[in-house]
Amino acid sequence: MSTFGTYIKEKRINLGYSLEDLASKIKLSPQEIEQLENNQIKPTIYIVHDLVDALNLNTKEAIEKSGVKESLDTVRVSKTDYSLLWIILRAVGITSAVIFILLLSSIGNDTTEVFFAGMLIAILLSVLIGIQLILKSIKGPKE
Repeated sequence: MSTFGTYIKEKRINLGYSLEDLASKIKLSPQEIEQLENNQIKPTIYIVHDLVDALNLNTKEAIEKSGVKESLDTVRVSKTDYSLLWIILRAVGITSAVIFILLLSSIGNDTTEVFFAGMLIAILLSVLIGIQLILKSIKGPKE
């Protein structure tokens, strides 16, 4: 039975990828990939996930060979938390947009209050967009 390092090295070579090619597809340096292939470091479930995508590996086989099987329950909880956070961010963003529209409709009243409230909502929306971009950059595991 081959080790996880041997497994990913064979798959990488079969696809014609250099260490640098694979490094550009996942968030590891070529040196870290080499250490994985030589079984000098153990992968996390997230690294296994990225390798499954990059090398078109069999998910079950990669998880079993990597030895990260015990982490799967934690990953499922994290993915659930991620989905819930995403829904909350969307709801807050929509609510902020509605409040902003209502404020714009009251411009005839006190424009200073409307201006400052509008600026606060614009800042809030900018923060929400930033958080959403960060969340999008975090890859969730495949089911």
